[in-house]
Amino acid sequence: MGALGLPPGHEATDAYAVKVAKILAESAGSSVRVSGTKTRGAQGKGQGTMARRVAKGAGRPRSVASACRECGVVLEEPERQYCQDCVPTLNRERTRKLLTAGRNVLAEMRASPDDPARSAAAVAKRVATNAERRKTALEWEKRNPGPHDREVFRTEILPGLQKVTLPQMMRATGLTSGYCWRLKRGERTPHPVYWKQLRDLGAQVQGLLELAVSQDTATADVENRL
Repeated sequence: MGALGLPPGHEATDAYAVKVAKILAESAGSSVRVSGTKTRGAQGKGQGTMARRVAKGAGRPRSVASACRECGVVLEEPERQYCQDCVPTLNRERTRKLLTAGRNVLAEMRASPDDPARSAAAVAKRVATNAERRKTALEWEKRNPGPHDREVFRTEILPGLQKVTLPQMMRATGLTSGYCWRLKRGERTPHPVYWKQLRDLGAQVQGLLELAVSQDTATADVENRL
């Protein structure tokens, strides 16, 4: 038998095959070893080791630059999906979608005969709460006769509520989250009995935010201090 296990008389073919293999290995651009006709691999005793040595990193996938999914700008950090300019807009859009979904769910619950807000216990609690609030408002009006200009709330108090969270407003006034949301958006004007609590809350939050900035403290700590 000749080289590469060919029958006698095929040595020329064997040498030609090795030559072609070397040409292909050189064109591959990596360290591929091709055994000659006299090597152990060429005699069929070590063919499993042929072309085993490859340049380091030749088989590793190259990192591909990622782009912002919103505007397409190339990102310096491959693990990011959006650029800094698009993140605020995306956050606002996500909040809008969450609010819309929440309102839709609430509307479906209210339209359902099994709405928990329509239970006897819920109705009784709501009636008692409204009666207590009305009583508090009437007592306040006796001590603080009007008239009370609504523009005072809109121009002096409402701006300070923009950095106040709904839970903070609810704790300060005892009002519901839905009503506090409308107050913050300027869709409702609360009874003057709540003006002082809201004014003080806005000033307190503003002061804590300024202190957090001066001390390089996380803004989330403001919520924990109230």
